[in-house]
Amino acid sequence: MCATITRFSTSSGVDATLRGWVFDRMPKFTPKFTRLDIDTIAEISLNLGFMLEAAIKSAPDDIDIFNVEIGNFNVEHPKKNTPVNALKAWTRAGFSIRLNKAERFSRDLHRMCAALEREFRCPAFVNIYMHPKMSRGLGEPHVDDHDVLIVQAVGNRNWVIDSEVSEIPMRPRTLLPHEVLDYSSGWPTPNEGDAALLRSSNLGFVNPTEFTIKPGMMIYIPAGCVHQASTAGDYSIHLTFGIHHFRVFDALLVALQRITARDTRLRQPIFLHRKANQSSAPDPYETLIELIPALLTNVKPDYIKDVLWEMRERFSMEQKRSIGLWDHQDGEPQQRFEKTRRWRRLVEKNLIALRYNSTRARVSFPGGFIDIPRAAVPIVMYIRSHKEFEIDEILSLCALSHSDVALLLREFARFEVLR
Repeated sequence: MCATITRFSTSSGVDATLRGWVFDRMPKFTPKFTRLDIDTIAEISLNLGFMLEAAIKSAPDDIDIFNVEIGNFNVEHPKKNTPVNALKAWTRAGFSIRLNKAERFSRDLHRMCAALEREFRCPAFVNIYMHPKMSRGLGEPHVDDHDVLIVQAVGNRNWVIDSEVSEIPMRPRTLLPHEVLDYSSGWPTPNEGDAALLRSSNLGFVNPTEFTIKPGMMIYIPAGCVHQASTAGDYSIHLTFGIHHFRVFDALLVALQRITARDTRLRQPIFLHRKANQSSAPDPYETLIELIPALLTNVKPDYIKDVLWEMRERFSMEQKRSIGLWDHQDGEPQQRFEKTRRWRRLVEKNLIALRYNSTRARVSFPGGFIDIPRAAVPIVMYIRSHKEFEIDEILSLCALSHSDVALLLREFARFEVLR
């Protein structure tokens, strides 16, 4: 059985084959593909110019232009409002182009990432790579610290993938005072750290497999698997979905944070600069030795269940939803009665906080928050000022469609802000 991208590009979600690939932790690829897969990717590729144009205007630093040389990996970015056609000059000169987190600029890609996040309960992003003739992409063999799902869109690309999965690498993270041990505002970004550490001249293939993928074909590469690629023809475009599973390390950080909130001894300073003649300063070694039992006594089975529950809850507030800026349900919602349904606000208006900029907005309330399009701000203001209302009363307040408004209200209902 072959995995297919058409399953998670629609509301049906991730198929069982792809799910099995991820849980097996072994590299896989589709030996054949369907016509529907090709058409789905072709439609996304046709919109690539619009995605690049939107990125150049709003986030030009998320477009990487690079050319791999021996021992050198330099990345440049286009200037804001650079014409999209100007990027073609870079590819003609042998440079590759990467659009990071492309789901922000495509409704279809946003839907795919949302499906992966729902299935695996972890962040998922997608980058688009455009490679010219004979391009080796990122150059020498390398590994990733997260799982990747690669879908070929245009042209053919040669791959060499090791069937042996080595130790999973980890980007450097620091818990020094300049970073806050509090994930309430979101998990650490997967891009932090030095990516060069994941590409080393010491990396090599143990049991390599070589093959060429064509448009519509898909590859799964687990974290820690050495791989390398090159363009087989004149041009190649592929999508790389990054599945950033949470680690045991992440769970321990959440557990430590919960323990620290209850045990004030864990908040006391450690004097690393203590000298032998400074007898009044606590010895850092003795301080840690004394507090280790406090950690162990707090970590019990029920406590671990609470930690995992908290991780799920935190991610549920961060994961991509159908109310995203680019993703929405087309047509009328299934529950047509919502057009005349009367809604009632359950939360006091002074407990609903609203923050926004030129493009996005966040509504916070007891129990969580929701990220909404900037165009939906008038709706939130109306909800705060009215105890009861109907959809018809707020449809004229913004340019959102009826289905988008219904989705927004259902999101509020899920958090018990409305009913």
